[in-house]
Amino acid sequence: MSTLITSPICYILVLLAVAYICRRRRKTRIALITAAVVFTLFFSIRPIYEQAEKAWCGEYSNLIPAGKTYDYGIVLGGYGEWDPDRNRPEFDKQADRLLEGIQLCHKGKIRKLIIASDSSNRQTDDPDETQGNPAAMRAYITRLGIPDSALILENTAKTTRENASTIKALLEKRDSAQRLSFSSSFSLMMITSAIHLPRALMTFQEEGISCDPYATDCIVRDPHQKNRWFPNLTIMRSWQSLLHEFIGYAYYKLRPTPSLPA
Repeated sequence: MSTLITSPICYILVLLAVAYICRRRRKTRIALITAAVVFTLFFSIRPIYEQAEKAWCGEYSNLIPAGKTYDYGIVLGGYGEWDPDRNRPEFDKQADRLLEGIQLCHKGKIRKLIIASDSSNRQTDDPDETQGNPAAMRAYITRLGIPDSALILENTAKTTRENASTIKALLEKRDSAQRLSFSSSFSLMMITSAIHLPRALMTFQEEGISCDPYATDCIVRDPHQKNRWFPNLTIMRSWQSLLHEFIGYAYYKLRPTPSLPA
């Protein structure tokens, strides 16, 4: 999704640009500059963002039923990329998607990990696109203690929707091999950032895949943190991610619903 739509900075720059164009109209210029200042304050104050995130995804508690073990934990991508110069993955702040999946596997809460396509493991036929390294990522994860037999890499999808359809095909193939019913044979957990869960769960549900949510990358609300109400431009990046999810969710809701098999 274009950053022109999801970036608060773009909205602020547009307001300032229009204010400059309308510089001869004093009232209009003042109104636009005032709006730019209000936008800047709104999108840069941490407690405001915290309330917005809580309203969007605060329902996910990560409570795993006592004694329950999931057949598969689906770790959605978006946490890193492959660095060919250093021959290693480089992670960003969403890395706890992968780390929590590995920890849940170690704790015996999930039997097998499905690692959805990420820039670190994706490979495409287009030579002009950035390529990941599936074999090296598999080796990296196994070095963290996950047996190769418990690891499945999906390395072709580019979007959450493609993740859902590709993972469904993988599970259906395993169902067919075991002669089981797809709708009831596997218990699934989805592991991804809290703000990504509403859209991701809806997307997988439309493919007929029901998952229990497990939220990661949650904002830490510390009421004792100093200067919480001071403007902080780094909060705008969090807003960009949240707006990306909100607009994507609205788009999926408004578009015609794809037909599902009976």
